[in-house]
Amino acid sequence: FPAAREHPRRRPASMAGHGGAGAAAGAVGLGHPSGCGIHTLRNVQANIFDNLNDHRSQIEEWVEQAVRRGEESALTRAQGLFDGPFMELRRRVETEKPELRDMAERLFAETRQDVQDLRSEHGATASKMQRELRHLREELHLVAANVQKQGDEIASVQDA
Repeated sequence: FPAAREHPRRRPASMAGHGGAGAAAGAVGLGHPSGCGIHTLRNVQANIFDNLNDHRSQIEEWVEQAVRRGEESALTRAQGLFDGPFMELRRRVETEKPELRDMAERLFAETRQDVQDLRSEHGATASKMQRELRHLREELHLVAANVQKQGDEIASVQDA
């Protein structure tokens, strides 16, 4: 039958006007002299396609539900497996957090004290070195000015 080659989800175009089970029940038999045998076959074929489409839809829906249930089940199992360890880690972090905060504050205070000690110990030396450096810069400017002056004097003696 050419209609059987059409898409299995749709009723073939050649059977568009034919009904479902009710139409087949009132049809005349295959060997009836009125020639309605083809009509009955098409009705039966249409009913078969309708039933197949219904079954396919039901199976697809069932598969989708089964997959959804499987995913939900896997998620529930994973939560069951990981909830205990995660809750234990969370409790441990919450109990250790104050201790770690105190330790960090203590280390910060010790470091601050060490820096203050170093500044007081070496502060006098650093300020003395800064004064000496400032004095050396001033002397360097004076030396540079004297070298320039002497260079100018040498040049004037050579020209004369």
